[in-house]
Amino acid sequence: MLQKVRYESAWEAWIEFFLKGVQQTAQQAFNTARQLVDLFGRDRRLIESGAAASSGSILHVHDYLQRHVFLNVPEAQQALPISAPTIRSALRSLEGLGIIREITGKRRDQVWVYSEYLDILNKGISGADGLKH
Repeated sequence: MLQKVRYESAWEAWIEFFLKGVQQTAQQAFNTARQLVDLFGRDRRLIESGAAASSGSILHVHDYLQRHVFLNVPEAQQALPISAPTIRSALRSLEGLGIIREITGKRRDQVWVYSEYLDILNKGISGADGLKH
């Protein structure tokens, strides 16, 4: 399209192409945001429906995971007003609910991922290169 602008002064075609790209990108960002809001709400309801005694701690960790797709205990302990054992317990509860999964396979220095969150982000990225000409 830029070559057409250069050689044929096809500015209108270029502007139309550019604006379609902006519109598609904005729509994709909106869809991704909507999916994330739905995911966070659904998972919060799942946590609250368990009515566990430690659901407050689990919700703290879940809130943190909404800003950080990956998590380890030392990082969470720095950021949250919760002890390491309580964080570990919350992570086990979230894993039991199917919200997160441990990805290192180690007994120490474990890292958890908010899998569906990451899937939504990856889908958003992979869809971005499909702009139609």
